[in-house]
Amino acid sequence: MASTLQKVKLKGININVASYLKTIVLIIFIGVSLFLAFHLSINNPDEMMRYMLPQYLYKHHSLPVGTQREVIANGANWSYAYYPQWLGPFVSTIFMTIIGLFNDSGQVMLFAARLTSVLAGTLSLFLIRRIVAYITNNEIISVLVMAMVAFLPQFTYLSSYVNNDIISVLGVAIIVYAMVRSLDDFWSVKNVVLLAIGVITTALSYMNAYGWILAAAMFYLTSAIYLVKQGKWSWKSAIKTSCILVGVICIVVLPFFIRNYIIYHDFTGMSAFHKAYMKYIVAGGKPLQIPYNGSFFNLITDKNFYTWMQMSTIGRFGYLTVNMAPRWYLPFTYLFFFGVILYIIHVLKAHGNVHLMKREAVSLYLSNILSGALLLGSVITIGLHLYYCLVIDFQPQGRYIVTLLIPVAIIMAAGYNELFKRLSEKVQNSAVLVGVVLLFMFNFVVVHRFISQLFV
Repeated sequence: MASTLQKVKLKGININVASYLKTIVLIIFIGVSLFLAFHLSINNPDEMMRYMLPQYLYKHHSLPVGTQREVIANGANWSYAYYPQWLGPFVSTIFMTIIGLFNDSGQVMLFAARLTSVLAGTLSLFLIRRIVAYITNNEIISVLVMAMVAFLPQFTYLSSYVNNDIISVLGVAIIVYAMVRSLDDFWSVKNVVLLAIGVITTALSYMNAYGWILAAAMFYLTSAIYLVKQGKWSWKSAIKTSCILVGVICIVVLPFFIRNYIIYHDFTGMSAFHKAYMKYIVAGGKPLQIPYNGSFFNLITDKNFYTWMQMSTIGRFGYLTVNMAPRWYLPFTYLFFFGVILYIIHVLKAHGNVHLMKREAVSLYLSNILSGALLLGSVITIGLHLYYCLVIDFQPQGRYIVTLLIPVAIIMAAGYNELFKRLSEKVQNSAVLVGVVLLFMFNFVVVHRFISQLFV
């Protein structure tokens, strides 16, 4: 697919600035994430509980059940073994097995398990850049947005310890990438395979991200019907492809949910987890899950809720014990709001008739379906988090809605692209180069001053 190549000429040599910068950003990100993965203590949100699963797999070569002492983290009977999301533990076990051949000491094994998060974060960045490049048709903007996400302190942190949040980001990124590609290539074999991988990754990572599976299903069905009606896809091919897509997803995902039902009579594991927790409460244990003390209206109008969500989305580390000074939250807050304002201006100028994809070959109808899918996935994700806070446990943490980074990146890209298209290619290159350097410097200082407090 054609895209705008950002090149400069240096002593007679054409240099693709975007290509070099994207490589440099990824290398730096991988380096920082690996550094953190090796030096962080295990005092990170839920990491001890998450790490118990690959530890058990590595030792016993079988799946545990939630009642086994080896996978219960504390006296509250909490265990992530009740849930069917096993992708992260499986991949971590592979890394542990390989590295364990050379060194199986405690910190090295923990580092090996964390490589899953490093990999998920890196692949997410790669896909975010591809998504933005497809949508804006501007490579240099895609690099800028990739750097914004890569050097967002909380994203770097999530890519450095054992957690399922960052794996869900990867799953959603694959789903959105498949949907974006389908606007050009329709539902080719490659795009269908990508969608299947995205849905499988999301289904086996985190229930908070399940809204994106529904959004993907809505987009696929709606776009498939449209393509058939336009004569670009036959009903026979559409039905055959759809059956294969659903079949592959079910073959990979359903065994884990069926296993859950056989063991706990609970497909999702949520009821089994809660029953184990209630046994602890009945035995006189101190409540560890406390819902929000107020109504839905109170929650959505609670200024502290939004402040805590903003802070933990940009960077709160450990068990929310390591906070940055207030001024450190401003740069990314301003970057976000400026991007949103630019996007709103773009929408107003277009009188609301916004063509998300910047290529005439893509129909406005399909572009609107994509916008609807992104909105649906975002709304469900936010709704699930609000429900969790109100009914189960008040946790105003950005990591629970971290998959929103994908649609936010798209909004940022569309907004900043509106500004950049008024600039010369040379100015665009210079601006993005300076931006990447400043973002990295900010991230480096945050790691040095704040995240380092969690080092072993």
